[in-house]
Amino acid sequence: MLSADCPLLIALDAARRMLAACDQWSAIAGGEASIDRIHYDALPPPVPGPHYTRAQMIAARTFALLWNDTTAGYQFDSGTTTADCPNQSGRIICQIELNVPAEHANDPHAMATWANRTIGRLARTGDRLAPGLWDLSRNPGMLPIRQIDVAAYERTTTKEARDLGDAIIFELALHWSTK
Repeated sequence: MLSADCPLLIALDAARRMLAACDQWSAIAGGEASIDRIHYDALPPPVPGPHYTRAQMIAARTFALLWNDTTAGYQFDSGTTTADCPNQSGRIICQIELNVPAEHANDPHAMATWANRTIGRLARTGDRLAPGLWDLSRNPGMLPIRQIDVAAYERTTTKEARDLGDAIIFELALHWSTK
């Protein structure tokens, strides 16, 4: 849904469409339904609630959470004194959580290879037929990304894995600008 009445939501909507259009996201999140696994700020409440059970959390993955960064989420500026043509920029955080495939769970090298390949292909592939976020950034209706910061992934602890399933969590910071 395009939120033309609010520039902050226009940017979030564009980031959501971009992630859904990534070849790697489609592969790990279920094809055409993959956009339904991209949420703003937090997962929807579980049914029944109030907290996610281990089975519910495992079923909810793969998912992404998007939000405007708390320190540089959205800026307006202008090169003119009349501010007729505002430049817009900001930073959107894309946090992704994935279940660790069973075949990699006990092999740290295989798990790290899988995780880094997955994360890297979400950020950029260099292949216009199987694009990542960077590859899509100059297409109409997409977020004009100028920089992507890729944070190292974290794996659930043994206790967390017991309670919520074995998973990795990582963030991509999407710096964008209309300048």
